[in-house]
Amino acid sequence: NIAFYKTFEVKEQDTEGVLIYDLGNKQWNIPALRKLLEKILPQQSTFKDFEIRHAFSHIGERVMLLNAREIKKDSTSEKLILLAIEDITEQKKAETIQNQIQQRFQFIADVMPQKVWTADAEGNYDYFNRNWIDYTGLAFKDLKNWGWEKIIHPDDSEKNRKQWRHSIDTGDDFEIEERFLDKDGTYKWHLSRGLAYKDDVGKIVMWVGT
Repeated sequence: NIAFYKTFEVKEQDTEGVLIYDLGNKQWNIPALRKLLEKILPQQSTFKDFEIRHAFSHIGERVMLLNAREIKKDSTSEKLILLAIEDITEQKKAETIQNQIQQRFQFIADVMPQKVWTADAEGNYDYFNRNWIDYTGLAFKDLKNWGWEKIIHPDDSEKNRKQWRHSIDTGDDFEIEERFLDKDGTYKWHLSRGLAYKDDVGKIVMWVGT
């Protein structure tokens, strides 16, 4: 279709009637694509969201998501292949940048002497730095979401929950003195603080706390 010609910078007269592997100076002679079209498709009649990465000589490297299915014409025994190609190169670049940012944040948080946590807008904790893990002796899966409440002293638990709920509902800063259980079974006093990170219209995106 027109999008194919535009995306891969080819012309109709050089494309139609040509074996796909011979297109654009054989740029589509991709081993992964051959396997899909010649081996997987005849056996399964369809494949979905298959990701391939390929460097084209004139448009550079592209990451593509392929979907295909076999189509049979009612009037003949001819079989056709419908191949849909989605260029997700920019999406993959954005994901790479996001992963790099996340890795930098985690490195910075892990080397800080404070216990650092993050939570989503609803208050579900989704990150604890290394200091938290070392102090509690618990794994992240035991602390995430609301699992961290198990380390709060029973006498401080209700106060914490009320104050945290107030902050989630209003966006006000969270601050409370409370006792946390360490891996040796001892409760120690902490000053807990949390700040809401908000978008341009004031909507809470996440919480960051120490």
